[in-house]
Amino acid sequence: MLFIITSCSTNNKLIENDSKTIEVTRIQSTRGNSESQIINFEKTYIIHNFDTIIRQTKKEDWKKVKDLSRKVNLPKLEYIVVEKSAQRHQFDGAPIVNLSVKENEINYYSPSYDAGRAPEEIYELDMFLKSLSE
Repeated sequence: MLFIITSCSTNNKLIENDSKTIEVTRIQSTRGNSESQIINFEKTYIIHNFDTIIRQTKKEDWKKVKDLSRKVNLPKLEYIVVEKSAQRHQFDGAPIVNLSVKENEINYYSPSYDAGRAPEEIYELDMFLKSLSE
């Protein structure tokens, strides 16, 4: 019986440590304006230009971020294809977005894309992170 309790305790610590190794960042910027959302298991940072709001991360928000980020093939994040229609930021000043996920001290970065036009693989994660500022 003691072994089972110890084993469960060890598994819970592994799950807890796994949660602590992830941080997701969304940065949106355009000429003279920037907005960022940074979330980890402990804190959520909402940054609009030079104003920063820091709050405790809600359990349900953290669960959603973990679930959505696990759907993404992180080692291939930088290779996802951004459609031409989501690259208007290159010539018309549309807000540009970059998404990054830090997991176990390794950073994964998406290619740049227009705000609201994230590639399918990261669309839900992008929209959820954006919603944290609303």
